Amino acid sequence: MATVAVLMTCHNRREKTLRCIKSLLVAMNENTPLPLTLHVYLTDDGCTDGTADAVTSLIGDLKSVKGDLKSVKGDLQSPSLNILHGDGNLYWAGGMRLAWQEAMKEGPWDYYLLLNDDTVLNSDAFVTLFAAEDYCREHFGREGIVSGMVCDPSDPTHITYGGEVFVNRFTSRRRKLVPCDKPQLCDWTHANTLLVPQQVVEEHGILYKGYRHGQADLDYGYRARRKGIPVVVTPSVCGTCPFDHPDIKGIEEQLCNMTLSKRREYLNHPLHSDADYLTMIRRCMPLKYPMTWVFRKMNLYAPHLYYWLNKKR
Repeated sequence: MATVAVLMTCHNRREKTLRCIKSLLVAMNENTPLPLTLHVYLTDDGCTDGTADAVTSLIGDLKSVKGDLKSVKGDLQSPSLNILHGDGNLYWAGGMRLAWQEAMKEGPWDYYLLLNDDTVLNSDAFVTLFAAEDYCREHFGREGIVSGMVCDPSDPTHITYGGEVFVNRFTSRRRKLVPCDKPQLCDWTHANTLLVPQQVVEEHGILYKGYRHGQADLDYGYRARRKGIPVVVTPSVCGTCPFDHPDIKGIEEQLCNMTLSKRREYLNHPLHSDADYLTMIRRCMPLKYPMTWVFRKMNLYAPHLYYWLNKKR
């Protein structure tokens, strides 16, 4: 029997969060490589749309999940649920840290599963994740971090998140990893679906407290690799998740058409914060920090020049 603490955070995405939780329940009951006990720690970060109550009702009454199951007969397994509350200012990294810290108080667990609430797991997600974890033990002689590859809901060939490797460390150019016949080591890992064993948490800790929203997952995987901890992406997709970041051209047009004060407000907002990005560079690539800081200031004061230079890299 393996115990898994599922860590999630949400803010006013009720239907997405419910779809995610429902897929988790299906995966827990339909296909698992070994008996699992799940404990969900969900940070409700100031939701005003009834997310917490809806999730509580779904987990308390599994009748709606029955129709999505193909082979399970009899009673369904149900995870325990712990709802944590924020004031709407925790954002992703803060909400996930709160869930992780709370889970650790009641642990230890065998594994921690970081799960974005806009991810929908495949029914065999746990089979895929634990097979990749077995691969780490067999090929690297120890437990590692496993990032679950996810694809676009409408196009299974379009991989949206999972892992990336550097093509050029100096310019930070990276290549997204795609399905393969075995798990692949990665430099950057996304935490849309991220399995972390207890042994790794004891050695590496949790998400760094200096991040408010983004970059925390990239930092976590990158610094784990630097410590000799294997970080792999699953060889096949274990769910779907839409790519929800604006393209670089859209951001360029938006920033270049803003006034300086609006640009400063935009770049100081946690959802697209310079602070989080610079923290990641300082911690992961300290030699690049001075030049990155200059370029980020250029993005604020001279965005046309910034994007022109960016295209020349």
